[in-house]
Amino acid sequence: MKASLVRRFVAIAAVALSMLTTQAHAATLAFEALYDPATGNISIRPFDSDTSTPWVGTAEFALFDFNSTSGVFTGDPAIFNPSNPIPQFQGDTDNRINQSLFAAPYMTATYDTPYNLGNVAQAGLTQAFIDTDFTSGSSGSGTPGGFLYNYAGGGSNKVGTVTALAPVPEPSTIVTLAGGGLAVLTYAGRRTLRRRRRTKAC
Repeated sequence: MKASLVRRFVAIAAVALSMLTTQAHAATLAFEALYDPATGNISIRPFDSDTSTPWVGTAEFALFDFNSTSGVFTGDPAIFNPSNPIPQFQGDTDNRINQSLFAAPYMTATYDTPYNLGNVAQAGLTQAFIDTDFTSGSSGSGTPGGFLYNYAGGGSNKVGTVTALAPVPEPSTIVTLAGGGLAVLTYAGRRTLRRRRRTKAC
């Protein structure tokens, strides 16, 4: 009886400690960029860098700065929302896309609805290419494979990573793979049935 009470007490204490730890955690806002190789789209989404989990709610940021050494930003014009009325703090060239906002309203994004910069880059880029061509500074300077961002009250500029999304198979490819899998299962089933018949015959 005493051992059972001790086990219950330990379990309750563990739950209480877990709740206190969760409440004590102050999320640290960070941003990452996502590149879609199918379209050349680049989007920016927030996450909690302390736990590497999605950011809860809407996040505001005041600056982004993407640089390409080889000049891959040859796609559609960049979407600036809200647009910066000061031209020198907003740019869209083959080598650089950037915007800086020094007062509200700032750019906004959620984890599930990232800030959409548009189909600004060439399609078909690989992660290996991004890791060497994209930099957080102009003319190849800064962190390889990164971009600069900042948010209101965030202090100095920070470096985020640019990640290439995994390509989504076309419907025809999925049907082909499914058909191949079904054929393999059917063949395996027939072999099993033949083996059973041979065993019975013996």
